[in-house]
Amino acid sequence: MALYRKKPVVIEAIQFDGQNYDEIIEFTEKNAYVDTENLEFMVKTLEGRHIITKGDYIIRGIVNEFYPCKPHVFVETYEKVDNVKTDLNPHDTNERAYRPYRP
Repeated sequence: MALYRKKPVVIEAIQFDGQNYDEIIEFTEKNAYVDTENLEFMVKTLEGRHIITKGDYIIRGIVNEFYPCKPHVFVETYEKVDNVKTDLNPHDTNERAYRPYRP
């Protein structure tokens, strides 16, 4: 067995407050939806569908995938960043919000 350290990456995320359905759906580019049959809020991930519960963070990963993260895990793993330069133009000197790589 080997040990590994997670590479530092900047991600985009939004927290579900139990009411911001439209904001989550827009953020996930309609990959989040209400399952009307089971009355559950869902997000499509690379591994399949996952239930979103109040307090969960929805993360956009480095290949434009989405996945939920429980709040206690999120606060232990991530910290908020401000004024990160975009990766779209490495010569850009304007301080703007980071946009992850999207193939």
